[in-house]
Amino acid sequence: MEIVRQASRGDIDRVIEVLDKAFNRNIVGDREVYEKKYREIEKGMDNWLVLEADGKVIGAVRIIKHWMRIGKSKILKGDVGEVSILPECQGKGYGHKLMEGTVRWMVENNYDISRLGGLCKFYKRFGYIRFPRRYIEIEIGRKAGAGASMVEEGEVMIEEEMLKKIDTFRAGDEGKCIKLRDEFNSRYNGSLIEESFGISPLFYVFREDGDVSGYIGGTRYEKEYSEFEARITIYQIAYRIDKPYVIQSLIKYINNLAYREGINRITLRIPFDPEIINAIKEIPVRFRLVETYGGISGNMLQVINMESLFRRLVPELEARLERSVMGLYTGVIRISIEKGNVILDIKRGKIDVVSNAKADTEIEIKEFYLLQLLLGLLSFSEVEVILEKKTGVKANERDLLNILFPRCPVFSGNWG
Repeated sequence: MEIVRQASRGDIDRVIEVLDKAFNRNIVGDREVYEKKYREIEKGMDNWLVLEADGKVIGAVRIIKHWMRIGKSKILKGDVGEVSILPECQGKGYGHKLMEGTVRWMVENNYDISRLGGLCKFYKRFGYIRFPRRYIEIEIGRKAGAGASMVEEGEVMIEEEMLKKIDTFRAGDEGKCIKLRDEFNSRYNGSLIEESFGISPLFYVFREDGDVSGYIGGTRYEKEYSEFEARITIYQIAYRIDKPYVIQSLIKYINNLAYREGINRITLRIPFDPEIINAIKEIPVRFRLVETYGGISGNMLQVINMESLFRRLVPELEARLERSVMGLYTGVIRISIEKGNVILDIKRGKIDVVSNAKADTEIEIKEFYLLQLLLGLLSFSEVEVILEKKTGVKANERDLLNILFPRCPVFSGNWG
């Protein structure tokens, strides 16, 4: 008999053995690596599930719990990883049972959406759909024509006054960085809601008038891991949005660091915000905005629980109504995707998620589009033509849905 259950402290050694053998990591053979992994699993014990067959743990999976911002609302995302089965048990359907149990566990625990990266053909069976990744790529060291001559796009000038303000993290900076992060992230859907503050291996702050006006952080790898993980990958960023010179100086500094180390590419997993793009545009670096889909293996998302998701979205949806000319709207809307539906009972700016009511308007939409609407990657007006091929949407409801689902600035990296 096979069961998927929450891991306990007594399972840690067995989980490490599964990971060690499934991924050929040599964890058990290196005492220091083993102890580090043991402490990591023990600290995040609630994140682990195991597959038990005939009383023996033969598989494991980690689900990292992330609260993610959507305007005034927060939704719960389960980030699935470390999906592993003992090699001698592979090819016997145990991976299928592990993933079925994982999704079922997230449904039972009121997760709203889930993300993972892996083989698309396999994970599609459990409801996951291919979803894009976004990042900004800076290229360094390319030869470019300048009239009759060629110049190398490498190190860029940083004004001495700005350079003096770039510093490493100090004791006492944490509170300032948290305050700055929270102010910055509040602009973006998809940003994580975090209480603590982690310092990445590569981290610099911009000090100004005794305060921290910005920071940038990431990792310097020994090699390139993927198209969106160059040897220098930036995934932490915050700055006073009215001070573009802060982000410009920090990006120049990272660019020059990479150039001096012979690194020809930097990836930044940061928002595609017009303000940020405009700031980078003023720096003489070659960069591009990348939205990419994996092929055989890629980033994947899915809606886990429609009702829980929309209940948590209500504060933001009501705020959008309040700011609009549709604040007095009254009606019932059913939104359906391939795996389920949700009914919104709207009365003069207040929204209830109900289990049963006659809908005035019914919207059928692919889950792929709904996820983009929720994040703000697309607005309803951008998908309404597709909807019109299946069902008529009245003008009043079309106006309402355009208000409920606008295009918004979205933080990259947390959803793909």
